[in-house]
Amino acid sequence: MSQHTVHGDSAYYHGDTQPHTQPLVSQPLVSADLSKLKGADRVLALLIVLAHRPQGASLEELAEIMAAPKSTVHRSLSSLVKSELVTNSAHGRYEISDEFLRLAFTYAESRPLTQRVQPILNRLVARFGETAHYAVLDGNRVIYQAKAEPQGRAVKLTSVVGGANPAHATAVGKLLLAYKTHTLTDLYEILGLTPPSTPNTPNTGAAVTGKARPTASVTGKAHAAAPAHATKTGVASGPAALSAGSTPELERRTAHTITSVPELWKELEIIRAQQYAVDREESENGLNCLAVPYYAPGSQYLAGAISVSAIAFRMPLHVLEENVAEIREIVNTSGQ
Repeated sequence: MSQHTVHGDSAYYHGDTQPHTQPLVSQPLVSADLSKLKGADRVLALLIVLAHRPQGASLEELAEIMAAPKSTVHRSLSSLVKSELVTNSAHGRYEISDEFLRLAFTYAESRPLTQRVQPILNRLVARFGETAHYAVLDGNRVIYQAKAEPQGRAVKLTSVVGGANPAHATAVGKLLLAYKTHTLTDLYEILGLTPPSTPNTPNTGAAVTGKARPTASVTGKAHAAAPAHATKTGVASGPAALSAGSTPELERRTAHTITSVPELWKELEIIRAQQYAVDREESENGLNCLAVPYYAPGSQYLAGAISVSAIAFRMPLHVLEENVAEIREIVNTSGQ
């Protein structure tokens, strides 16, 4: 039997239907004026640019992106090639090297938290036969930091460690947004959106207070809100989205995606009450997900979210919800 794949919370591939491919990471968030970068800053900016171009880029393309002379960009690229972080192919295209990937994966796999989380994901896969993820919040995106998947399945997820998705369209993202935000204003800020000038939204008073687990910090550090014109993944861009008095909308991934911020806020209130979140085919048709919070062992620190992502025809959403208590137990007792 041929093996089909889906992107975790991102793209679904079944039968002869071609996958709806979405970039797993947003465009690089480097300086708005790349031409002013110098020295090490330019080298790092080039590394970020190449990290978002798996097919590589030519010197001419990179010089245009950096708004700098080819000779200047070439010197920076030479430093990256010399350090073996970037390769220059026979076709003249610069690409992230295998050495860079080796370093990245070695670091990711050696992190203490990742080592603690992996056995949890493995147990979830063994129990439910579906893919499990561990993710953290990064602005208005979620970043997948660990993954476990079943073997021998005809339909699988192709999500990758380090990949990203819009927080509002995923179970892990909505759960982390619920625990991160106290008011509707907080939600607009973390999504990088400007609230309507004449809001007709419900009371936005604090929804979470005190130091109980539902209020714990998501990542342990503050994230600066993106400017109103930001085009990070998950934010609808353009004048219509941000004009005075209008209601900004979020990126629609499927017919089920919540694109209204006030509606998303209502969903987050439900999530805070039940302490789990679901993705009802909101990121991609045919893919459901249920996420629960993951706390650092022995603390009240919310380290991220752990989810079970299931192909809808194999495991309907109601089956996941019926097993939420067991999912919580596995997450709370494994790897402690």
